[in-house]
Amino acid sequence: MEFHSFQFKPKLNHFIPFAPDLLLNLYTFVIDQHTVFTRFVHSQIMRNPITKFVMAAAITLLPAFSYAQPPAGGGQGQGRGGDPEQMLNRQMAAMKEAVGLTDDQEKAIRPILADQQKKQRELMVNGPTDESREAMMKMQAASKVQIKKILKEDQMEKYDKYEAERANRRRGGGGPPPPPPAN
Repeated sequence: MEFHSFQFKPKLNHFIPFAPDLLLNLYTFVIDQHTVFTRFVHSQIMRNPITKFVMAAAITLLPAFSYAQPPAGGGQGQGRGGDPEQMLNRQMAAMKEAVGLTDDQEKAIRPILADQQKKQRELMVNGPTDESREAMMKMQAASKVQIKKILKEDQMEKYDKYEAERANRRRGGGGPPPPPPAN
């Protein structure tokens, strides 16, 4: 590959009056070198049919690969929560922070919520129906009763407020985001 030789030696005392000419010469030089390089690439690399095929395949398949990536929040069917264990950990961390649970209370409440999640997943296998929604509401009410038996009196009000905020977020009312998952 041979590049165009170009003498570019401006004199400092004559630079200002000839600046447009020098810029034009510089632009011409860059364009010429680009043309030489492009011809080299085409003659040496793109002449090979295998290279042409690989380049065409890469250009064609690149968008498909970018769409094939899973969403950032987890795979399909897992929603924002990820796997059930992560969802339970996030829910317990949020409840512990909002209500002020002790370690013993957390150990007692975790199985209640885990059982509720398991039953809700079983109900949702065939998709949401009116019957499954009604059954889930009954399960949630039963879980709340069990949880309130574990809580102290001063925690009850905090728990009710926490549950109201969660319900508001589920309905799309916004509110503060849940805490990040503990790793």
